[in-house]
Formats: sequence, structure tokens, C-alpha cells
Amino acid sequence: MNAHDAEHEKLLEELISGSKPPDAATERRIAACAECARIWSELRELESRLHGAAGEQDEILREALATPDRAQAEALVRDFVARVQPARRPKPHWVILTSMLAFAAAVLVAVTLWRTDEPGSPQSFELHGGDHLRITTTGPILATLEWEYTSEVDADFEVIVRDAADPSIVIGEPKHANETKCTWTAEELQAWPERVRIDVTSRPLSGDGETASYEGPRG
Repeated sequence: MNAHDAEHEKLLEELISGSKPPDAATERRIAACAECARIWSELRELESRLHGAAGEQDEILREALATPDRAQAEALVRDFVARVQPARRPKPHWVILTSMLAFAAAVLVAVTLWRTDEPGSPQSFELHGGDHLRITTTGPILATLEWEYTSEVDADFEVIVRDAADPSIVIGEPKHANETKCTWTAEELQAWPERVRIDVTSRPLSGDGETASYEGPRG
């Protein structure tokens, strides 16, 4: 690699890592070098794909986890990764390639570990919701459960943890949340059984509330 190559590759590294925000002078330097201009264009296109993929990730993962057949679920994820992955990876590739591999691995591991062919098995989970309230956490409860509330009527929420084997058994004290998530301490999680059912009930300022439920493994 000659001095020219090393200088330009260092510039691209700084741009990719964010340590050097692009400015007019930098854009002119890149545009003046055909190779750098090609690499920078490819990297920006790939970055755009990755940002778009991140926006779709939850939807794809939720669909895969809801698919009864494990092979079909994994195929959904693999097709998604193939769709956002470029046909060829430009240089320099260290940051972008690492991001892509981490993203693909995270989604595939989630499907492999938490999707099973047998409902009710130790690692499976179920989500139930209402018209304006649904659970958005798709995996074991590690510390926080999140949900989505779409009604125009303001509400707070009551969160109750139950033993999935016997829902009449309530674990700990009910929690009250003013936002669409609830967090438990490590000590609270240790008191949970292996599988739990968590009921989230909206308490709107007017009208009837709804209940959404999560049933699955303790993280």
C-alpha cells in the first residue's frame, strides 16, 4: 500500500467511525479520487440498508417467532438478512461488516433459542393483547417488559406476575407504571418460577381498560 492509499484509507476509517464528520473539504477530497468516491458511495448505500433493516427487525422477528414451523421461521430471517446484505462488500469493511454480522447473528440466535415447534415447551412464549394494548417484548424477560398502548385516552398500567403453571399464584406485589414498560430487580427475578405469565392492564382516565399478557421463560 503506498502513501496515497494509506492516507485515503485512514480518512475513510475516520468517516465510517464517526470520529471525523464529513464536511465540504472532505467531500471534495473524496470526490477527487475515483476509488475513494466509489468506496464511499458503496458504504453510504450499505449504511442506509442497515438503518432500514434495523427498522424492520422487530417486525420480522415477531413474524418468525409466531410461525409454527421452525424451518419456515429461520427461512424468514435468512431471507431478510440476504435481502439487506449487499452482493459484494466494499473496502474498508471492518466496521460495516461487523455490524452486519452482529445484526444477523442476533436475529438468528433469537429465533433458534426462543422459537420451538411445540407450544408450551420451556422455551416457547405466547403474547396476547387487546385493541389498543399489546406486548412488544419478544424473548425471555431479562429485566424489562415493554408494551405498546395506542388509545388516545391517557392511562397508567397495572402489572401482575403470575406462575404460568398456576396463574392463580401471584408472584410478588403488583407494580404500577406510568410509562409503557416495567422493570424488575435481579432479586425480584430470582423469586420467579421458570415460566411466568405477566398481565398488563391499562387503567384509562375514562372507559374500560384492556389486558395484554406475556407467557414465557424467565430470563
